[in-house]
Amino acid sequence: MGEGIELPESHHEDHPLVLPVSITISIMAVFVAGASLLGHRAHTEGLRFETQAASRWAQYQAKSVRLHETQGFLRRC
Repeated sequence: MGEGIELPESHHEDHPLVLPVSITISIMAVFVAGASLLGHRAHTEGLRFETQAASRWAQYQAKSVRLHETQGFLRRC
């Protein structure tokens, strides 16, 4: 029951294109992995800039609100 399927001897011979195709696919996989890594880094950098901009805008708004509240308080006194 544990026996494998016997293949004809012709399937055991290496095809002349196996090595070049294998090397080409390996090189392409490295390029795709590199592009994926660079894309992830660019995305992360974009999120960092967006977060910084939102933080600066929130600081500006808070400072503006405090300034207007202080001016309103001084006018009432």
